[in-house]
Amino acid sequence: MSDMKVGLQLYTIRDHLKTLEGFAETMKKVADIGYQYVELAGVGPIDLEDQKQVCDDNGLTIVATHTRYSEFRDAMDAVIDKHKLLGAEYAAIPALPSEFRNADGYERFGREATGFAQQLDEAGLGFAYHNHNFEFEKYGDRLGLEILADESDPDLVGIELDLYWVQHGGASPAAWMRRLSGRIEMVHLKDFEIYDGEQLDAEVGEGNLEWDDIFDAAREAGTRYLIVEQDFCRRPSLESVEMSFRNLQAMGMC
Repeated sequence: MSDMKVGLQLYTIRDHLKTLEGFAETMKKVADIGYQYVELAGVGPIDLEDQKQVCDDNGLTIVATHTRYSEFRDAMDAVIDKHKLLGAEYAAIPALPSEFRNADGYERFGREATGFAQQLDEAGLGFAYHNHNFEFEKYGDRLGLEILADESDPDLVGIELDLYWVQHGGASPAAWMRRLSGRIEMVHLKDFEIYDGEQLDAEVGEGNLEWDDIFDAAREAGTRYLIVEQDFCRRPSLESVEMSFRNLQAMGMC
């Protein structure tokens, strides 16, 4: 079994998380599948205390949240308090606001992210940036993600590398894990498949990503958490997250 811990990004099953009752029923199902770690996103208007209690009741550790850029910018004290209440180690920003998606913007955001990360670090928390495919647009001789990484503090600003979106951007997930070694304590696992001529995300092990090389790269990079996520599922979402978990078991990862 791997030393890396397998978790679930709850955004995958967001349709089941709109009420406290639905959240409680679904967290039990998540735990019954075998997950022990979760990342919060896509949850309905449910009190944080209740989310924490339900997770505790089901033996689920909250590793991280996806938190909007505006909250980091305007309400850092509240962000810190939220993560302390939840017992979460990391605060991750789920996407770069559109106004930063240019060469100057990636530089500015890299510096701003360092400031966010410094404040979180002083509170004993980690910061991570979650990518999509647009960071693989090239500006001069550098990709957007390169600019962001170069202009941010590598000791403070982590990258929550989403492997599907790296592939979708025309790059190698394993190569980028090695390139960002030491900065990717969390990765998002979803597979990449061609279905009816379209590029889609898929359950781990059901698509075309080269998982043996990816897991080797994750070990080399010091990754701690392998977090299953699907933006869209062609199957019922709980069936998809169970399929990913069983495939990861068969791969010896959990």
